[in-house]
Amino acid sequence: MQERAPGHRRRLTVLALGAGLLALMVAAPAAWAGAFTPEHGGSPNADEIDRLYRIVLYIAIPIFLVVEGV
Repeated sequence: MQERAPGHRRRLTVLALGAGLLALMVAAPAAWAGAFTPEHGGSPNADEIDRLYRIVLYIAIPIFLVVEGV
């Protein structure tokens, strides 16, 4: 079994902690708020646009998956 350099374990630990922190930030619910659809609210027209956008999105997702052969 080979001995590793003394700084190797520390580097791996820092890298793992950094990757974990990045994953937590990306997966945070507030970070994804309104990422796929426009924000709703503000006016009745904005609510209607948001509703229409979601309908089109929900129809397009299965079509995309079928076309891509998932």
